[in-house]
Amino acid sequence: MKLHLIAKVNKTVDSRVYDARKKLKELVKEDQAERNEYRELLKKMEWSKAIEQWCKKKNRSKDDVFDDAKRLKEAKELILKNKNSINPNNVWLLVQHSDEDPKFQKWFLNFYSKPERKNKLKKKWAKYLEDRWLVNTGQPQKNNTQNVEETMENIRQGN
Repeated sequence: MKLHLIAKVNKTVDSRVYDARKKLKELVKEDQAERNEYRELLKKMEWSKAIEQWCKKKNRSKDDVFDDAKRLKEAKELILKNKNSINPNNVWLLVQHSDEDPKFQKWFLNFYSKPERKNKLKKKWAKYLEDRWLVNTGQPQKNNTQNVEETMENIRQGN
């Protein structure tokens, strides 16, 4: 009887982890679709005009051009609940784009970069995330991965 209950619990946990991974994959796909669509618009005009047109088209403010806050809220909850069961290399982009939550960016970077972790963030992605966090907190980049001369605040304000 006890083995049956353990199997049932494991199946439920596996199902939750599977669902979390699936939802995180969907969120990454949404994130990249937004940015790819925007890149097409950017090919046609200067970036400040593209942002203005994009925000108008999507009915968004310049503070959240790609609707990252909504995705981050859901992703953060799923990542924290399943931190030992997800592959950070599959979700790091969501954290990379979570500029409104630099503490979470730093936590993710530290947690998934520990040497003893089985499921580690690849060094390449860690460099991108570290630079994004540094720029986001007003510090200079270490790896020059972000290709931005402006601060994140200037970018948000369209300057």
